[in-house]
Amino acid sequence: MPPSIPRRASSLIYLVPVEWLKRRNYNFSSSNSSFDYKLLLLERNESSKSFAKSSTFPGGALETTDGQLGDEDKVCAIRESFEEAGFLVCKEKVPVKEIMQNNWRNVVHNEANQFKQMLSQYNLTLDLDSLIPYQRWITPELAPSRFDTKFYISNPKSEQDFEFDISHDGSENVNSVWMSPDEAISSFVQKKILLAPPTYCILNHLCKYQTWNHIIEESRNKNVDLNHQPILPIMINNKDESVRGVYGERIPKQIIILPGDCLHKSSDNISGIPNSYHRLEIYGPNDYSLIDKRQSKL
Repeated sequence: MPPSIPRRASSLIYLVPVEWLKRRNYNFSSSNSSFDYKLLLLERNESSKSFAKSSTFPGGALETTDGQLGDEDKVCAIRESFEEAGFLVCKEKVPVKEIMQNNWRNVVHNEANQFKQMLSQYNLTLDLDSLIPYQRWITPELAPSRFDTKFYISNPKSEQDFEFDISHDGSENVNSVWMSPDEAISSFVQKKILLAPPTYCILNHLCKYQTWNHIIEESRNKNVDLNHQPILPIMINNKDESVRGVYGERIPKQIIILPGDCLHKSSDNISGIPNSYHRLEIYGPNDYSLIDKRQSKL
């Protein structure tokens, strides 16, 4: 049977400096983290068809009307974030109280085509250029439900633009939390939260950036083209336990092979090299680790 066609989706990695959250009296995780920013994670409800009870970035599937407002992938990311978390990425100052009083989050959630009407009513223009392309993940071919998801980094242009009462919607998502990347990974390891594999990998990657300015500047300079070179993992079922873990300590039940691994058929300069590992070893529900020991031909 051929693999199912992945459904297109978009997601926002929403980053905010810690000092802004403090002045807005937001509740956020408190630890000894040296990161000067937090990101928004939403906990999906237990009946969700994908990543039930997992903490994810705001986002969802494309709607046919998204293309009416510009780049449909970016429009989808902003629309879904508004529905799920209550914030808008616009060029103009957003009349937050009026929009919330008129229950537009639920209106748009029930009818995506009303998003355009809402923006027109309040003379708002989506700030699509402010979204920074970050990564694109396509669900492995063996998975029963597949998505082709583009992830964008978003951040308020200034503290004055950060005036939203950001919170989960109470239906698709039952909780929301502000965490730094290292805090999220730590919470996952301690089994305090669930993370889907793409979210886990992205958070691990974000751990390289301890300052808000660093990640924004470097992500813009990379100018990633999400229409090319998506991350398409290869899933290996290991029911017969024929494949041992890279470190040999545990036997994974599944292995998700990522670009740069010796078993991945990608075209980059580090694939196919013996002892080059870039994979997720999955030992059970919410129990996996990222192995990143990539070697280069150069």
